[in-house]
Amino acid sequence: MKNSTKKYDAVIDACIENGKRLLEDSEYLYNFDRFSTANALAILSQEEFAKAYIVKLVQDGAIPWCDEILRATRDHHCKQLMSIIMEYLFTPWEDKNKLLERDKKIKENIQDFLLPRKVADALNIFCHEKVGRWKSSSWCWAEDPKYDKGAKKVWEGKIEKIKQDSIYVSISKEGKISKIPKDDREATKKSIELAKVLEEVATGQDVFAFTEREYIKDGLREMFSCILID
Repeated sequence: MKNSTKKYDAVIDACIENGKRLLEDSEYLYNFDRFSTANALAILSQEEFAKAYIVKLVQDGAIPWCDEILRATRDHHCKQLMSIIMEYLFTPWEDKNKLLERDKKIKENIQDFLLPRKVADALNIFCHEKVGRWKSSSWCWAEDPKYDKGAKKVWEGKIEKIKQDSIYVSISKEGKISKIPKDDREATKKSIELAKVLEEVATGQDVFAFTEREYIKDGLREMFSCILID
């Protein structure tokens, strides 16, 4: 009988491999100064790695597999929010100073550990504003939450707009050109670097952030136990 903990391995591996392919294509175009298209492919690569990580969280028992989570794997904003969380969990193993710094911070604050606000709000938006509202659109906050600006901008479509603007010509209501894809070497370089970070996390490079990762998993379990109650 197949081990249930390996149930999603094929899906996770396929998403990672596709993310790698998109990243390779992005770097190839970057080397030929095709920065606009390379940027779009790098963002798509990030999304594939984030999709793999969402499914990995399912496999690890942090979130349940259901229609709403399937939808999250297809939703650009959900994957871009998950990228914020993944970036936080990354620690380069070759940088011993960063490893020691992370370990020191955890030990010093273990009793009062809190996630950075951007990461915590990315989690909250993913769970409540996305998945929660797909499950039930009838609820509302007693008072609108004040989310971190960075996480909120991703939720509102900042990264998605960058991706779309890297591919398409935009036409105004008057039938004129309002925007054309423009090459931005530095922005594309940053997108590729982030994609590489997410690849590392998707393939297990979150191990050095064990405490933070388990804290996030526990938070997800708690939130989804409330969100997905029938």
